[in-house]
Amino acid sequence: MRAITNLKSAVTGLVGVALLVALTAAPASASLMIQVVLPGGGTVHPALNPGESVEMEIWAQIEPSDAGNALWSASSGFVSTGGALGTLEVLAYLGPFDASGSSLGGPFDLDGDGDMDVGGASPAVATGWFNARATGLTPGDMFQIGMLQFTMEAPGTGVTEVGAFIRENAAAGIWKEGAVIKNGLTGTMVAGPGVTIMPEPATMALLGLGGVVALLRRRRA
Repeated sequence: MRAITNLKSAVTGLVGVALLVALTAAPASASLMIQVVLPGGGTVHPALNPGESVEMEIWAQIEPSDAGNALWSASSGFVSTGGALGTLEVLAYLGPFDASGSSLGGPFDLDGDGDMDVGGASPAVATGWFNARATGLTPGDMFQIGMLQFTMEAPGTGVTEVGAFIRENAAAGIWKEGAVIKNGLTGTMVAGPGVTIMPEPATMALLGLGGVVALLRRRRA
């Protein structure tokens, strides 16, 4: 019995080592990531009252890091989902990504929830989409390309998530991964982590009370 146990342990150990080697050897997935963060890099903001706003930074990151990486342009939308209803607006695109062809984008309800996001009706048409464009390839891995603002209109239940909305079109980006030039179709563009806006304390208390009631009901059942 001990011999069988030792054999199982050895096999398990070998499988674990093989899996670790495979994961380590696997190449990292290359992409251009559009991310929204709070100034300073935070991702969680306290509750807003109707009429209040929060400003966020728009970043573009080429992954994996490489000395040959460079960014020319990045175009995307921005969307709020979840609890609160509000209006998203791009306040600025930032140099050097402020060359001719750059656009702040315009209001459009990307997710059909009744509030205004930033984006366009069609990925194939530039109208409405945010676009940050330099005069040529700008070396680096990470770039702050704009500033975004969310203004609360009506509170809701649960948290509100604000993040990038990828425009699936060749014009959505031009960048260089190592020695290879990519665009929005020949490369991969992904939406990175966004900003979470917490609900007001009263709403959080009600959500917590609802969870307690549900738990008590399950216990009684």
